[in-house]
Amino acid sequence: MPEWVDIHRDTEFYAQIVKVIRSYSSLPIAVAPYLNGARMFNVTPEVIAKRAAILAAESGINLQIWQDSTGADAINVFGANRYTLGDYFASVREALPADAPMWSDNEAFTWGDDLKGGGYHPCTAARFAAQLAASKPYVSRTLNWIQELHFGRVSPLRCPEAARLFASYAAMCGIGGEIAQPAYFWLTLPSSHHSDTEPPSKLTDGVSGDPTDASHAAWVGVQGTAQLVFVVPASGERRLGWVAAHVLAAPAGGVRFPRSLVLEASADGGASWTVLGEWATPTGALAADEVRSEYVVGNDAQLAWGAAPRAGASVRVKLPNDDWALTLLCELEVVLVDE
Repeated sequence: MPEWVDIHRDTEFYAQIVKVIRSYSSLPIAVAPYLNGARMFNVTPEVIAKRAAILAAESGINLQIWQDSTGADAINVFGANRYTLGDYFASVREALPADAPMWSDNEAFTWGDDLKGGGYHPCTAARFAAQLAASKPYVSRTLNWIQELHFGRVSPLRCPEAARLFASYAAMCGIGGEIAQPAYFWLTLPSSHHSDTEPPSKLTDGVSGDPTDASHAAWVGVQGTAQLVFVVPASGERRLGWVAAHVLAAPAGGVRFPRSLVLEASADGGASWTVLGEWATPTGALAADEVRSEYVVGNDAQLAWGAAPRAGASVRVKLPNDDWALTLLCELEVVLVDE
């Protein structure tokens, strides 16, 4: 809908489709407009809302299920100097008739130019929670694109990172486990242009960086390999199950994805360390023709219970990268699990 030039002409096209459907069925008809293109063409919420109202009035369609396009077009969630997801949804809801239902279709995947690079992989639970919070006040039901791929555990077509998002989303919903916000400290100091707070907190505040803007305040940058340490917080008998870092690639600015995420644990305050594992960033995201995109790198299977660090253990996170490259990250997703 953002790229529609003649709203009445395009609405007439849908009206003709509705006419054909009505010759066979009287069931409600739904359509799923998207915000994809609103950022690229700088289309305002007011313009989108006007088009939504015309579509409702002239097409005969009963239900609009709005795709939030956070993955497809990096529609802003956190108010980074442009219109937000909440702005668009609020305007559409106000423009539609009061008795016209409106649903949301929230995208649980990362953004990339043309969905390349790190795009179309599972996002973090924190970003998905922000999408839901921005859209829920204006809709009567929420759907997801596409649950089986991005946080399902059954489909053979699921993304490798889907199990991690499944676990973090379940923890977010109180179904099992807990999303922790541990205190942490840096072993490699962030750059002055992409600094952390004091004490460090940006990686656990639930705010995602704008993937189209490497200067967004949520991004914390380290030249070369980034390293930090956190202590597993106490949460009953739970142990560490999942760790992931939300990272950025912006080749024009020398910002590159780390090659992998490495986890090490220490039960003696850092005197000795045990490697828990290393998980690589997909080769497609690291290709020579890398594009602007975001990715969440972390373990793709829950840490084995017997080896999983307990409360009080130190965990060292390494994000290996070339010395010349800038590593930008905005979230550290830490999930504690039950046995």
